[in-house]
Amino acid sequence: MNIDTTFDAQKLAWLVGVHLVFVISAFMLALSDAGAAATMAANRGGNFRPRRLLLATRLAHAAKLLRHRSSTNSEPSATPK
Repeated sequence: MNIDTTFDAQKLAWLVGVHLVFVISAFMLALSDAGAAATMAANRGGNFRPRRLLLATRLAHAAKLLRHRSSTNSEPSATPK
């Protein structure tokens, strides 16, 4: 394969340019989506948190609940003989 004869700098510049347009537009859509979600949460009176923070909060709450249940369980645990 002879890359010197098949390389076209102008075509490559157009391909890179079009690709960058799509990347920048996707980034702007993501920013506008996050902004809209934050605005909707503020209008409802709630706090906006990204989904991964919500998941971490739910997991921490579930762990706390399990610890509380195990500490208040008054039944003796069965031990195998």
